[in-house]
Amino acid sequence: MEFMQEMMQLANKLEKEKVEGDLDRYVQMTSLPWFGKDILLASPAQYGTDLTMHGPIEAEVVFAKPLSACQPLQNPADTLGRIVLIERGDCMFQIKSRNAQLAGAKAVIIYDNNDGTSALTATSFAMAGDKDTPDDIAIPSVFLYRVEAETILREINRIYKLSAKRKAVLRIASSVIKSKDVFNRYLRNPKYTPTRETFCPLSQGDFVQIDDLVVTFRFRFNGVDHESEPTEHQQIVERHVADLGDFIAFSSSAFRNKFFNLMRSAAYGSLGLNVKNELLENMTEAITDARIQRIPPFIYDSYPGEYTEVHFILITYSCLKMDDSFEEMRQRRKYRESESSRQGDNESNALDRDDLIWNKEDRIGYAASTSGVDAETDDLERRKRRLRSRKELEKVHFQMVNDRVVDDITMDVLYKPHTLTILAILCVVLLYLAFVRYDSATTENNVYDGLMGTLVLFLVVSALAFPNGPFIRPHPLLWRIVFGLSVVYLMILQFTLFQTYEDIKKVLTWLDPKGLSHTQLEEKEYAQNCSDVTLERIWSYCDIFAIGHFTGWAMKALLIRHSVICWYISIMWELTEIVFSHLLPNFAECWWDAIIMDVLLCNGLGIWFGMKVCEFLEMRTFHWESIKDIPTRRGRFKRAVMQFTPESWAKTDWFNVSNVFKRTISIFLFVLIWIISELNTFFMKHVFAVDTRHPVVFWRLILIAWISAPSIRQYYLYATDPLVKRLGMQCWVYCAVCALEAAICIKFGKSMFPAVAKTNIALWLAILAVGTFIAIWISVKWAEYSSETEEVKVAGENRMYYLDSSHENLGAIADDVKRRRRSLGISESDLQ
Repeated sequence: MEFMQEMMQLANKLEKEKVEGDLDRYVQMTSLPWFGKDILLASPAQYGTDLTMHGPIEAEVVFAKPLSACQPLQNPADTLGRIVLIERGDCMFQIKSRNAQLAGAKAVIIYDNNDGTSALTATSFAMAGDKDTPDDIAIPSVFLYRVEAETILREINRIYKLSAKRKAVLRIASSVIKSKDVFNRYLRNPKYTPTRETFCPLSQGDFVQIDDLVVTFRFRFNGVDHESEPTEHQQIVERHVADLGDFIAFSSSAFRNKFFNLMRSAAYGSLGLNVKNELLENMTEAITDARIQRIPPFIYDSYPGEYTEVHFILITYSCLKMDDSFEEMRQRRKYRESESSRQGDNESNALDRDDLIWNKEDRIGYAASTSGVDAETDDLERRKRRLRSRKELEKVHFQMVNDRVVDDITMDVLYKPHTLTILAILCVVLLYLAFVRYDSATTENNVYDGLMGTLVLFLVVSALAFPNGPFIRPHPLLWRIVFGLSVVYLMILQFTLFQTYEDIKKVLTWLDPKGLSHTQLEEKEYAQNCSDVTLERIWSYCDIFAIGHFTGWAMKALLIRHSVICWYISIMWELTEIVFSHLLPNFAECWWDAIIMDVLLCNGLGIWFGMKVCEFLEMRTFHWESIKDIPTRRGRFKRAVMQFTPESWAKTDWFNVSNVFKRTISIFLFVLIWIISELNTFFMKHVFAVDTRHPVVFWRLILIAWISAPSIRQYYLYATDPLVKRLGMQCWVYCAVCALEAAICIKFGKSMFPAVAKTNIALWLAILAVGTFIAIWISVKWAEYSSETEEVKVAGENRMYYLDSSHENLGAIADDVKRRRRSLGISESDLQ
C-alpha cells in the first residue's frame, strides 16, 4: 500500500506540474575487477541533489546500521564520505536519506525489499519526499529494484569473504561511463593498485578466473618462494606464461610482450620479490588486443564457439588458501554444474570463479604423471606428447637459442629461402663467366678470380644453410653471411699456420705490392718527454685515434652492457700495454696519455655514452608495424630505416649465476679472451710489418667487430642460462680465431722479439684473476647502494633485492623461442 501511495503521489505531481525529464539514473561498480562492466538502472528522488545538475558521485559503499536507516545510524565512522546502502521499508524515503546525511554519507542507494522486482519490468519512478517536511537533503539518492541490487550485494559479500582490505566502489550518475575509460583511469591512478601478496605457498597447478572483462590469475609456485634460486623463480614464472600462451592469441608480438610483462610483474610480486609497477596506460592496447584462441577446460560453456574476444583483461595476483583436495573441488564443481543444468537457472549457470581450477593435468598436451581418478578422467588426446629426457631438451634448447626465427613476418618474399631462384642465377653467372673470360688472362688473375668466386659461392651456401645466430635484425641473412666470413677467415688462419714466413710475405706482396711488401715497420719514438705535461700537448694527441677510442668503446659498451666490466677491461688493457711494452715499442705511453687520454677521456666517455644508449633502449617500448600497413611514403621510409635498429633490447645481468665460482671463471675467461683478441691485432701487424693505416687492418677490425656481436651474446647465454650446455657456434668460431691468431703470432714472432719476461706474464695473469674478483665485488657493492635495490628483511635477515621493471629481460630467451618450444610440444615446466 505504501508503494502504491508513493506511485500515485508521483503521478499526480507530474501531471499537475507537467514535469518532463529523464528519470533514469545509473549505478556502476568501478572498482577492481568490474570496472563499470555491469550497468544497473536506477530511479531518482524528488528530493536532494539532482545528479543531472551535480554530476556523478563515486565512492566506497557501506551498509547502513540499522539497514532500514529509520533511526540515526550507528556506524557514522564507516559511512563518512561513502555511499550508503539502505533497505526499503518501515519509513519514508526522505527519512532514510536524512539519517544517512546526518551520518556523513556522500550519497544514498535505497534498494527494494520485495523479491523479484526489476527495472526491466517495472515502471521508472522518482522517490517521493514528505510534502509536509522541507527538503533539507543535500546529497543525491537513487532507488534500485531487487534484481539490480542483488548484483551489488552478491559482489560486496564476495569481496569481504576474500579480503577485508578490498573495497567496492560505486558510481552513481545520470549517464554511463565506458568500462574502457574506467580501466584507463585505474591504470593511471596509483590508489587503485592492488595489494601485492608476499608469497603464495600453494602446490602444483594454476587457479584462473575468466569472464568478459577480467582474467585473474592465482599463481601456484610448487614450493618456490622468495628464498629460492633466481633460476627457479624464472622457470616457474615462465611456466605460467607458457601455459597461458597456449590459448591466448595476439595480433602482434608487441602486444603479446606487453601483456605477458604485466603477468610477469604480478608473478614476481607474488613470490615476494620487489618489482616496479608495470601498470601503464599503453598496456590497455595489449589487453584489448588479447583473444582467447582455445577455450581452457571447464569454461567452455561460458564462451560459445571456438574463438571469443576478450575485451579487457587485467592480471592481478593473490594467494588463495586451498583447504580441499583437487578431487573434492572437482566433485563439488561437477555437482554445481549438474544442479545448474537441472534447475535451468541462467544465473546459476555462471561459473563460481572462486573454485574454478585449471590445473596442470587439465592443460592440453601437458606431459606429466598422474594417478588415481585424475589419470582416468583426463582426455587421452591431451596426453599424446611423450616425456623428453633432459639431454634432448637441452639439445632443442640450444638449437632454438642459437638459431632464432623471425616472428610476425608480413613480407614473406623477403624471408623465403628462394633456393631454386638462387641456384638458377648462380648457374647463369657461372656459365656466363665460363664463356666470356679470355684464355689470355694471366695466372695471377685466374688465381685471384678463382679465389673470389670460391668465396662468393661459399657465402651463398652460408646464407642458405648456416644458422641465424642470436640476432634477426636487420635480416638473418646478414648474420648467416657474417658466420660464413668468420669460417672463411678461420680456414685462412689455419692454412697460414702451416706455411713459412717467406711464403706468407710472398702472398701478401702479391695481394698488395706496395702496402704489404715491407719487411719492417717505420720506427717511431714513443713515451718521450713524459714530464712535459701541458694542455696544448694533451690537445695535440686528440687525433683520429682518439675518436677511434671513443667510438670503439661506445660500441663495446653496447655489446657488453655492463659498465663495471667495461671499465675493468679498459683499465686492464692499459696494464697489458705496460706488461708487453718490452715486446712492442708502440705500447710505451706516457702516464698521462694512458690514464687521462685513454682511460678517463676517450674510453670513459665512450663507455658512458654507450651505457646511456643501452639505458635508453632498455626503457623504450618496441612496437613494430608492417610496412604494408603504413599509408604514407615517409612512414614507410622510416619503417625501412628502423629495420636496421634492434627488434628488442634485453638488459644483461652477467652476475645472474648462483654458483660464485662459475660466475668468476666466466668473467675471467671473457676478459682474458677479449684482451688476447686485442693483443693479436697489434702483434700480427707488427710480425708481418703491416702499417696501421693499411685497409687490411681496418677491415680485419670490422670483421672481428661483426663476429664479436653474436659471439658475446652466445657466450652470455652459455654463462648465465643453466640449460645452455654448449657454446654457440659463432662464439666457438670466434674463440678458435683468437687461438689461431695467437698461435701465428707466437710461431712467426718468437725469432723477432727479445726474450719474453715470463715473470711479467705470470704476474699479469695473476693481476687479471684478482681484478676479476675486485670487479665482481665492486658490482655487488654498486648494486647495494643503487636506487634500484632495496633492503628487505626476510626470515629475520636483511637482504638486498634488485628492483627491475624490465621483466621481459628476466629470461634471456626470446618469445619466439618459447613459441617454437610450444610448437614442438615442449612446455617450460618440462625444462625444470
